[in-house]
Amino acid sequence: NLGQRTVQGGGILIAGHVAKIFLQFLSLAALGRLLGPEDFGVMAMCWTVLSFVTLFADFGLSAATIQRKEVDQNAISVLFFVGLGIGLFLTCVLAALAPAAAAFFNDDRLLLAVPAIALTLPLNWLTAQHYALMNRTMRWTELQVGAILSQAVSVTVAIALAYFTTIGFWALIAQAWLGALTYSAYLIVRCDWRPSIPTDWRAASASIKLGLHITGSSVLNYFQQQLDKALVGWRWGAEELGHYARAYALLQIPINFANSALAAAVQPALSRLQDKPEQWRRAYLDALTVAVLMGGAVAATLFGGAAPVIRTVYGPDWEATISIFGVLAQALLLITPMSSVNWIYISLGRGKQMLYWGMMATPVYVAGFFIGLPNGALGVAVAYCVAAALLFVPCFIFAVRNTSVSFGDVMAVILPASLCAAAAGLAIRWLIADASTLLGLF
Repeated sequence: NLGQRTVQGGGILIAGHVAKIFLQFLSLAALGRLLGPEDFGVMAMCWTVLSFVTLFADFGLSAATIQRKEVDQNAISVLFFVGLGIGLFLTCVLAALAPAAAAFFNDDRLLLAVPAIALTLPLNWLTAQHYALMNRTMRWTELQVGAILSQAVSVTVAIALAYFTTIGFWALIAQAWLGALTYSAYLIVRCDWRPSIPTDWRAASASIKLGLHITGSSVLNYFQQQLDKALVGWRWGAEELGHYARAYALLQIPINFANSALAAAVQPALSRLQDKPEQWRRAYLDALTVAVLMGGAVAATLFGGAAPVIRTVYGPDWEATISIFGVLAQALLLITPMSSVNWIYISLGRGKQMLYWGMMATPVYVAGFFIGLPNGALGVAVAYCVAAALLFVPCFIFAVRNTSVSFGDVMAVILPASLCAAAAGLAIRWLIADASTLLGLF
């Protein structure tokens, strides 16, 4: 029943993501009116440091647990204690980085904000294996309930703090605290597994090796996902970064909707089919088709309606965000299918190849960011799209080598849907612009 369970799980995950998207839009709309761009800029600076440190925290061990053909108590306990030990050490490292972050961004508020946000990390690491085991056994309904519950609690408290107090960006830090606390407590209650003292620390050596490769790739990906924000904040300050970060955050909602839900459902299924090449090929192409269709539809809508989307979600004080958001929305046509190569690498245990691709792709993104930086946040956004376009074809050629799926199979899925989405986005933008012109006559 693997195929049936995967389809059902995909439906559950998509429904859960719809609920989470609603809560995210509610949070963005409410907090965007209660807090200013500078508050979000400070939080973006904190997340830039936090994201870098957390790349090392789990060491890809939860993904390795999902990918394993078989699991046992001893091996998972080894992964739990290894991940927890590394996580606690890196919490201290993150707190110690606060002065360096404050000096880099020239903002003393980070001296307290960075250690404060670091307190969320041990909670996430404590339950990494609980999450992996529930994901592996396809308990998606329970995972989605926990995610929605934690998000609802954290959003409610953040809005209340922003409305009734004047603590500014501390409301966003409180949101992160409560989200991590609620979700971790839920996972511990719902997952029956408990760690035990390992008897053989070598039992998970293959998983640790895969996790190290995944971590190395994640470290490199960090520079294409976070360095742009760091550079904008360093060169142009908190307000410019606030506009860029809010455009990027709003774009991440549909990206997570199209990619995260599918990845969570597809990756366990692909891992179980790793020894059945033809079934694995069909499953991957089917999942890729769904991802491209969803990503293309969202990209067309957001690119075409960039102005009304930003004005509706954030309000009238965010006009500078519209052009940035419109440019980044175009990247969805490329980023959504490109992210599917991780399904290939992880499900087939090809962590080394995943790391090698990161070593080739990251310098292209980094060079683009520096080229676009003199033109502000908009220049960085354009550079991001251009770099993704240059890497699109090499990304798939490298990923499908020596697998049962070919480059032609992939392009046959991606190109028709992407071209239709691009045409639809241009049509929507033209219709909205024409409607605005007509309304201006009366």
